[in-house]
Amino acid sequence: LHDDKSTYTGTHNTDGRHGVTGRHSMNRLSVDSAFGASRSKSPQPGTPSTSAPQSRSPSRTPSMPQVSSCPLGVQDIFKSFCGSAQDLDGKGFAKLCKDCGLVDKAFTPTDADILFTKVVPTGKRRIDYQLFESALVLVAEKKGVEVDEVARTVRTSSGPVMNATQMDNVRLHDDKSTYTGTHNTDGRHGVTGRHSMNRLSVDSAFGASRSKSPQPGTPSTSAPQSRSPSRTPSMPQVSSCPLGVQDIFKSFCGSAQDLDGKGFAKLCKDCGLVDKAFTPTDADILFTKVVPTGKRRIDYQLFESALVLVAEKKGVEVDEVARTVRTSSGPVMNATQMDNVRLHDDKST
Repeated sequence: LHDDKSTYTGTHNTDGRHGVTGRHSMNRLSVDSAFGASRSKSPQPGTPSTSAPQSRSPSRTPSMPQVSSCPLGVQDIFKSFCGSAQDLDGKGFAKLCKDCGLVDKAFTPTDADILFTKVVPTGKRRIDYQLFESALVLVAEKKGVEVDEVARTVRTSSGPVMNATQMDNVRLHDDKSTYTGTHNTDGRHGVTGRHSMNRLSVDSAFGASRSKSPQPGTPSTSAPQSRSPSRTPSMPQVSSCPLGVQDIFKSFCGSAQDLDGKGFAKLCKDCGLVDKAFTPTDADILFTKVVPTGKRRIDYQLFESALVLVAEKKGVEVDEVARTVRTSSGPVMNATQMDNVRLHDDKST
């Protein structure tokens, strides 16, 4: 660090006290050719321009040559690495050298850090575009090439290279078929009107006369609310089984008027709706889609909507699902068979 004068920085680098006279005095012809800048005051031949960076006008914006293969100039590339700021720090300069392809065996990232400390003003930590020009001249000296070649390499680059971690897929976020509540019924997540059903198919399956039919092409997202709460739909009867869909629904409700998630899962299982295409897990997910926000139970009207979604999941018609429910025998009771107790069951004792 003492004997190698090429590593000197600050005033030790710019004055003549250490045998390096005007390290920042550059060949103005070479710089003008590389950056296309018209200098107002050209230094006299043979006179070292030790104050070359200060002789430029602070408000002057150099005219950058354009390359036909890449519309961006050196100054545009510099600004793209600055971001919202007007100058560049050491980390940004090192990234610029790397992303623009300046780093190689002759010019390492360590050389970029040392070179930045040479051009940055005393007490400062950032460089503007004029000092960046000076830095590129030093890069050319370090690499042993012309300034034009370094400027061309920067101009033809594509700007900052962004490296980020690729996020893994999250099933509950990326699979929109698992959305529930308002996320499932509005258009904010790409599922517009999931509960808008084919009313003709529903009427055919459940035999209900709708007072207000939706207009063609209009998704009836509020179909369950548009029905009259006191209306009892007329269910078609099957000759082999006198019970209808609503009667089967009531048999699973028991003394209540509505059904919870556990009861809905039992209905699907006991009525024979569960198979490979529609599993018990699908029944739980489907229940959360039709249950109102803040509620835990569904009435018969929402149960009709649930059967339509069951038909969609199984890939069959709604009539077939309704027929399967109607022809079932209701809840299947499973209980433990008690062993015989002689002193209780044998009345002779």
